[in-house]
Amino acid sequence: MTLSSVEIKQHPVTSPSPLLPVEILVLILQPQWKRCEDIITWNDMVNVMLSCSLALRTLYAIARANLYNDIRLPSRLKSLRLFLRTVRESFGGHCPAHALHVIQDMLWDRCEPAKKYAMLAEEIISCCTELRYLELEDRYSPQFTSGRSLPEYPYLKRLKVCGLNIHFLAPLLPRLRNLESFEVIHCHSSCDLVEEHSPPSFKLLTLSISRARLSRDQCKWLFASSSQSIKSLKVQEVGASLGSLADVMGAFVKKLHINHLHDCQAISGFVNLQSLRIDEFDLHMDTLRDNMQSSLKTFAFNWSRKTIQHNVPQLLRCNWQPSLQSLDIYHSPTVMVENISDEARQRLVAINNHLIEPCAARGIQINWLP
Repeated sequence: MTLSSVEIKQHPVTSPSPLLPVEILVLILQPQWKRCEDIITWNDMVNVMLSCSLALRTLYAIARANLYNDIRLPSRLKSLRLFLRTVRESFGGHCPAHALHVIQDMLWDRCEPAKKYAMLAEEIISCCTELRYLELEDRYSPQFTSGRSLPEYPYLKRLKVCGLNIHFLAPLLPRLRNLESFEVIHCHSSCDLVEEHSPPSFKLLTLSISRARLSRDQCKWLFASSSQSIKSLKVQEVGASLGSLADVMGAFVKKLHINHLHDCQAISGFVNLQSLRIDEFDLHMDTLRDNMQSSLKTFAFNWSRKTIQHNVPQLLRCNWQPSLQSLDIYHSPTVMVENISDEARQRLVAINNHLIEPCAARGIQINWLP
């Protein structure tokens, strides 16, 4: 009797197993490492993805999605053109990347290649409308002044810019309506943003500014729309810009992290702080005491002998910040390390006791953090 194909049953052991469901394959091939965390492991994963993409059509689709999830644009113009052609031909001009890093690490001898790189990078960014994270670094990054119509980026939550002129970035910022985190490093603006561009309308939650000089008008243009939504502000070497930031958002920031406080008067503009961290704590106590209008719950600083023995105990004993509930002390040497001598351990205990006693008297918790 001839059996139809419907009636034929595969042997449970010798027959090849059916293809796993797509959902399971996605989980198996999903990278568990980020490029910035472990470059060696990431490169190994890329090789695995490339092999999988040649094995089976289903694996090809999954592997390709992972390969284009986190992209660092190459420095060479030839590679950049090849990548852009791939986006056009394989994805119909819409790159599925979720993270894009534009980090130009090549020193150009002539200005013309730099301009070409910036234009190509700008075109690639305009194709990546599904971005969640965008990093732009160096002066040869896209300048967004070519007149190109930029799309909306509804999913982009985090933006990091380094070494850029904010003026060249201004046309892009209004397209980031859902931006939540903005990191600005070593940036400035040589032009008046207010007159030339419409201000952004994102609602930031966290803002980090390092080694940047921004006027009050520039701060207002950049952050006025987020003044009431920003909860956390981190600043480092911003000079007078701290006062400008305080004017714009000082009434709403809850958490402030300062590497080194130069402008003691500016801190008085942050009137609703609940948490303050000052890494390098060498201020005169009366200056900090007289310029703090907030009611802090947490005060954080880096461990030093002077801070522990004199500065902070002096503040606590004069009833500074009656609302204070905890102290977070970073980089503190531990007294439980096995390889230090008994004499060194006793010395550390004696130093820390200068702070423990006034904290105990006020019921303030001490958190020793690495």
